Amino acid sequence: MAKKVEIILLRATVLEPGEIAVPRIEPYDVDEKVAADLVHRGRAKLVNDNVSDTGGESAYDALLDSVDSAIRNLKPEDFGSDGKPKLDPIRRLLPQDAKAINTAVRDEVWEDLLEDGFEAPKAS
Repeated sequence: MAKKVEIILLRATVLEPGEIAVPRIEPYDVDEKVAADLVHRGRAKLVNDNVSDTGGESAYDALLDSVDSAIRNLKPEDFGSDGKPKLDPIRRLLPQDAKAINTAVRDEVWEDLLEDGFEAPKAS
């Protein structure tokens, strides 16, 4: 069984497909591996860690972070023939931001993901 740790989210993120988690006072219990990834990407801090808050993050940066997290949780069928993630699946994962998610936002996040070595999931 995977070890659970407590994290405080600094930005909205998708913890599991279909589960959008938002910053709140109460910590989330997540697997250690998930926590390490979120902390590494600056999306969360460990409850017992003294990492300072991210400060003045803009709404646009928060949107980009949310789209990044959503894309990482898409299924193979959620990607187009050009390899890019489709907009509708991202919007379904982030209904509160659906109107702000357009091709420019998706493409900006997608380019960053590709630069970081992200690969779209393959159909099995």
